Amino acid sequence: MRGICRIFKIGFARLYNILNCLAVKMPVNFGVDASRLGDECQVDEIWTYCGSKDSKVWVWLGRDVKSGQIVAMHLGARDNGACRELFDSMPNEYVQTATFYTDDYPVYSSVIPSAQHVVGKENTWSIEGFNNRIRQLINRCTRKTSGFSRDFKYHYYLLYICICQFNLATRR
Repeated sequence: MRGICRIFKIGFARLYNILNCLAVKMPVNFGVDASRLGDECQVDEIWTYCGSKDSKVWVWLGRDVKSGQIVAMHLGARDNGACRELFDSMPNEYVQTATFYTDDYPVYSSVIPSAQHVVGKENTWSIEGFNNRIRQLINRCTRKTSGFSRDFKYHYYLLYICICQFNLATRR
């Protein structure tokens, strides 16, 4: 944020105002093109910092295998409730029919029906690659960093904008 303010020679208040205006105009569903969705979804989580280096926030992501689009995101703890929130934010018809590929984190088994759940790292390479891309683009998502978001709302906005841009780029 400081870098953006320096480059454009604007203050924090102005940048926050711009972000708030952008947030109102962002698509509700990350700009997902539902007609391109397949029937397989990779799910994973990464941690970031918000507030201080002691305060981890987990970013839960669901990525459609066929289209490569991020279909859902949730920021929160690393527990059953956060996993449930992620699945509740996905389109209903997608959740009912898709097969979900995850790692062996036990929370997934308690949320995803066993008939739709496939466990194994060999099926999550695509979402792991996306997580790596996020870590390279946003310094507060890297493991050893001095950067972190001070405000949860702007942390969410930043990730949301990044994912919307990614989904728009996958349409081309």
